[in-house]
Amino acid sequence: MLDEYKATLAKLRRQATEVETLMAQVGETDLAQAAKQVHARLGDRTFSVAVVGAFKAGKSTLVNCFAEDEILPSSARECTAVVTRIRSGEQAGARLILKSGREQAVSLDDLESVLTVGGDASASEAIIDLGPDVWLPRGVEIIDTPGLAAAGLEREQTTLSYLPRADAIVFVTRADQAMTESE
Repeated sequence: MLDEYKATLAKLRRQATEVETLMAQVGETDLAQAAKQVHARLGDRTFSVAVVGAFKAGKSTLVNCFAEDEILPSSARECTAVVTRIRSGEQAGARLILKSGREQAVSLDDLESVLTVGGDASASEAIIDLGPDVWLPRGVEIIDTPGLAAAGLEREQTTLSYLPRADAIVFVTRADQAMTESE
């Protein structure tokens, strides 16, 4: 079964390359770029689990529980403003993907100032490597999202636009409140 999966994956990657080439030849640059992204995604060996729910549902708190550490800021008020990818790595550290496309290293101690609502608005995404000795297997990442029905429509759009890149979604809702219509 695994061999069939690998063969199918290889076939899909070849087809994505063919579509990219054909679209570039006929001048459909947007479709060529989309095919290129599909090819890259099929080659990515990372399994992404997005944690999604309404703002203040406890998404960051849940991720902190999984990480067995208070790596993400959490608060009684709306908190997360940036999609944050958490994974194992060679060494513990964090970096930001800025809206300009550049990457910037950031201290784990300074994460709160960039990840939270009202913080530095230059980051579009954060990547936190927990180090090699964590429970999270290599090739798996947990993604903390700003949430849905957030006060800022931009944060909700950020969450919604990230969902197609996730392989699985964990939907978080508060146990002490009835689900809302939007949930």
